[in-house]
Amino acid sequence: MRGVGAAHTARVNIVHALLLGGLALGAASVAAGCASGPTVIVADLPDPDDDVRLEHPPANGIVDGTFDLERVTLARRGDDVIVTATFRAPLRRRAETRLAEDHAVASFPMTVDVYLDLLPGAGHVEALPGRRFQVPASEAWDRVLVLSSLDDLVETDLVHAEHLSGRGRDLVGIFPASVLPPSGPLGVLAVVLATSPTGTGRVREVTTGLGDCTVWDDERCTLRGKGPPVLDATSDVLPARPLALTYADGARPKPEASPVVFSRGPLVGVAPVPEGQTSVGQLATILDAAGDPLATAIVVSIVGDTVSLEVVGKEPIEGAAGAVFSRERAPED
Repeated sequence: MRGVGAAHTARVNIVHALLLGGLALGAASVAAGCASGPTVIVADLPDPDDDVRLEHPPANGIVDGTFDLERVTLARRGDDVIVTATFRAPLRRRAETRLAEDHAVASFPMTVDVYLDLLPGAGHVEALPGRRFQVPASEAWDRVLVLSSLDDLVETDLVHAEHLSGRGRDLVGIFPASVLPPSGPLGVLAVVLATSPTGTGRVREVTTGLGDCTVWDDERCTLRGKGPPVLDATSDVLPARPLALTYADGARPKPEASPVVFSRGPLVGVAPVPEGQTSVGQLATILDAAGDPLATAIVVSIVGDTVSLEVVGKEPIEGAAGAVFSRERAPED
């Protein structure tokens, strides 16, 4: 877990400045239409050093820095979109993993998801299976590009790399040009997880149990702090909070939120909510007074124009001021 306090705040501000500059550079490169090499779409989406949340000794291709993401770059080259995730340590394939009697692969230890907000408004709030996190409803993702050696997960709006390779510290995935519109994405979030032949969604759930792990073991590899099995990300990984996307020029979506009328532990009441815009089981993002996401909640009841929600994970929250409800994009959108 990243540190807190003045030093942390200063570092986050510096990271955001670098990130916004990188996104602006990507837009300029697209406009210039440079034909001499790859056209940068998103340049050096950065992540601070040494903030990886997995605690694990060197073992079986896992070394200090294996999961520590440094930056992510998206570029176009001909008919391809190239996603490059750079880590602090050189990549090493692990021993072959047998997926079936006649199918074995030598896998990279990390899986990288790159969530893209391509259109304003509706989209997905839940991450892919096994990731156990959400994004803010106002920053819903439309497509996710996955860099993984195990590419048999099938989900709506998921695209696996057509080719995956390791070059030094870079994990490089090649995708068809159709995964991105000409203007590029509005917002981007990259997360790092551990590849698993058996875990939900082909990622390993790392426990917060006690004990020093001496082998790559589900029961003994510990995660710093609570939260999803995300080992590193281009957003702060905080317990029970959605992971925010990053937008060029800091222009994060600012939707109108329905006001919170009561908050008691994990239960939140919201009113007035226009009739017909919510349903039981629908997800919502709880915001504080500044509009920052506090938690994801699920609609448990509706009475007139009042909606009752329960925070996912049932963790009590403080400072709830508003709620934004998720909206799935219609097929024709």
